[in-house]
Amino acid sequence: MFHPQFNLTWRNEDRPFPPAATALPPAVLDRLCFDMPSRYVAAEMGDVAKAKVRWVETKRWRAEHGINSLLATPYPKFSRVRELCGHVFHGHSRDGHFVYIERPGKLNIKTIKAAGVSDEALQMHYLHNCEYQWSVLDNRLEAVCVTVLDLEGIGMRDMIGGSAMSFVKSVSKLLQAHYPVRSAKIVVINVPSWFNMIWKVVKPLLHERTIKKTMICNGADAAKTLLEIIAPDQLPAQYGGTCRCAGPRGCFGGHKLETDYEQFVAEVNTRGGAAGSAF
Repeated sequence: MFHPQFNLTWRNEDRPFPPAATALPPAVLDRLCFDMPSRYVAAEMGDVAKAKVRWVETKRWRAEHGINSLLATPYPKFSRVRELCGHVFHGHSRDGHFVYIERPGKLNIKTIKAAGVSDEALQMHYLHNCEYQWSVLDNRLEAVCVTVLDLEGIGMRDMIGGSAMSFVKSVSKLLQAHYPVRSAKIVVINVPSWFNMIWKVVKPLLHERTIKKTMICNGADAAKTLLEIIAPDQLPAQYGGTCRCAGPRGCFGGHKLETDYEQFVAEVNTRGGAAGSAF
C-alpha cells in the first residue's frame, strides 16, 4: 500500500529518531536522506543542504504523529466528515494527473464539531486525504495533481477571519511544509468580486513557482480554462464539462475515485486496522 518514500527508519531501528536536522553532522544527514525526493530540492530552489534538513524534519514529523500508519487506522466517521468538508477527487487531467476539487465554502466547522470531531481529528482527516492521494491514487515520488479551488459561498469575512478559512490556512501551511511541489495546476473559480484585492496582498508572499501554476478565473473564463486542462468527460457539468456522476451526490461524491476511497476506508474499518485508537 505504502510507497518506500514513507519508510521512517534510518538504518538503525533500535535507536530513537535523531535530534533536530540542523544539529546533525553532514555525514548523518546524508545517511538519512538516501531516499529524499527531488521535490524537496525544487522546493528549496536547488539548495540541497536545506532540502536535506527539510526532508529529515518531514520524516521526524511523520514518525512523531503516526502518519506512516494513518491509512491503516480505523476511521468510522470518514464519510460524514468528508461530506461536511466538501472536497472530492474527480477524474484526471489531459496530462493524466488526478483532479482534486476543494470547496472551502462548503466546510462546515460548526456541524463538524457538533458531530464530535475535534480540530486535531479534522486536521488528521485532511492528512488522511493527502496520504491517500500520494500512497494510493498516485504513489510516484514526483507525482502531482490538478487542484480546482472553488470559492463559491466564501465571503470576505470568511477570508479574513472566518473559522473555516482559518482552519484551511493552518492545514495548508502544514501540507506545504511536508508535501511540497505536489501541484501541476491550481485553478481558482467562482471568484468573488473582492478577491482581487486579497490576491494583491497574498501574491507577493507566494513562491514564484506557485504563482505560475495558479490561474484565477472569472465567469465564463473558468469553464474555458478548465476544459483546456481537463477533458469534458472528466469535468463536472457544473464546471462546464459533460460528466454527471450517478447517485444522489452526483459529481461531488459519486465519482469512482471517491467511491473507491470510501471502500478503502470501509475495508480498513472492517479489518480493525492498525494498532491504536481510531480518530
